[in-house]
Amino acid sequence: MTEANKQMWNWGIIGTGAIAQKFASDLSHVAGAKKAAIFSRTLKNATDFASKHAFTHSYDDLQEFLAQPNLDIIYIATPHIAHREQALAAIKAGKPVLIEKPIAMTSSDVIEIKAAASEHNVLVMEALWSRFLPAVQFAKAILQKGDIGEIKRAEVSLYFERDYDPSDRLYDPALGGGVLHDLGVYPISLARYLLGELELVSSEWKAAPNGVNKSATLHLKSGAMPITINVGFGPEQGNTFDIYGEKGALRIDRHFLRTDSAAIWHGAQSHLPPASGGFINRLRNKFSLQGGTRKTFARQSHGLNFQAAAFQAALGQKLPEHAVMPLDESAEVLHIIEQVLAKPASA
Repeated sequence: MTEANKQMWNWGIIGTGAIAQKFASDLSHVAGAKKAAIFSRTLKNATDFASKHAFTHSYDDLQEFLAQPNLDIIYIATPHIAHREQALAAIKAGKPVLIEKPIAMTSSDVIEIKAAASEHNVLVMEALWSRFLPAVQFAKAILQKGDIGEIKRAEVSLYFERDYDPSDRLYDPALGGGVLHDLGVYPISLARYLLGELELVSSEWKAAPNGVNKSATLHLKSGAMPITINVGFGPEQGNTFDIYGEKGALRIDRHFLRTDSAAIWHGAQSHLPPASGGFINRLRNKFSLQGGTRKTFARQSHGLNFQAAAFQAALGQKLPEHAVMPLDESAEVLHIIEQVLAKPASA
């Protein structure tokens, strides 16, 4: 164990929703992580959360929470419409900040956050946890080694069934609702990480009854390589990230955003076996590789612990940014979403 890993880090969490619950649970799988403090808008929520997840302190005053000298890292787990304001407050308090995806609502917000982080000399990173999953890191290494040859194209789908409810955060424009900010950041960000700088070629999106984006198709390219992304609230699709090369193919298995496995096919592939939902189909997906081989990375956590450990390591090494998730790439992803939504919805 390195000296950086031996250090103990006191974590504070802003927010007590579902993702905060999972993150708090996964901190138990991070060496050197201590559960220090929780902030919520109500003290009861903070106290209940702290009791459930063994955090030491509870707060309903954000400035009092941020003023605690023993807090080493802040994790922001509120709806993304609140991320910018809370991140800037934490940065001003001199706290390193891990900000749940999407890091903010706009690319200009990210630029502002990055400038503040530089001014106050604190580490800030988007919590795009999928980039840090062992299966995704494995896929990145396969591509870097050239095991499937020159990459020719990539095809990605990410659909989850979410019934329309205008009061639900996912559909509420006042809370930053819409599929592109909620789900779209995953395939766009992973495409940027795995395949390189992206350019939007064309796109279309469809609106829910209240005008919030509910599905989208993006045609991108990295250099000359075409990338197709389909994302939406609707019947589940394959939810895989498929990459085709001249000497083989690579699939980050469903659901790729939280996957624990990836599969490789050797030899040029025109298409990969279909992947679909349902218990029976999940079993078929697991065992029916049709010539491929699968690498599985078993874990006991939800998978949020890997990004937390990486953030601690970057702090211990006094890095200005983490190489796996730099802020400029967070801004690039949001800029692509802005370009898509700049066009009117399709009929």
